[in-house]
Amino acid sequence: MHKLPDHIVKVSKAKGIAKQWYRWIGVYLDTISTKYTDEVPTMAVDDVGRMYVNPGFVADLSVEQTAYVLLHEVCHNMLDHAGRRAKALPNPNDRALLAWNIAADLCVQQLLDKY
Repeated sequence: MHKLPDHIVKVSKAKGIAKQWYRWIGVYLDTISTKYTDEVPTMAVDDVGRMYVNPGFVADLSVEQTAYVLLHEVCHNMLDHAGRRAKALPNPNDRALLAWNIAADLCVQQLLDKY
């Protein structure tokens, strides 16, 4: 029998926990396309609703920590942070992008302050 890689099993378990914590995000977690890659240092989402998960990053987290990061990332998409950034900052420099990312992360953190 074929065994799934540990990072895929952990992300699957983490999605279950995340859905218990925030049921309203559960449907989105079930439908988001997920790519496992080392092209991102941690986890990320793009502007068309794909999630990228670095297996090495997930290996260092507990299932609960993985659940939190999954929730954090999908909240960026649910709040359309990429679309809003494109409208607010049509030609951003690196400093503006960093400031936007920090502000977006703080917004998401406030939504998820329960965990």
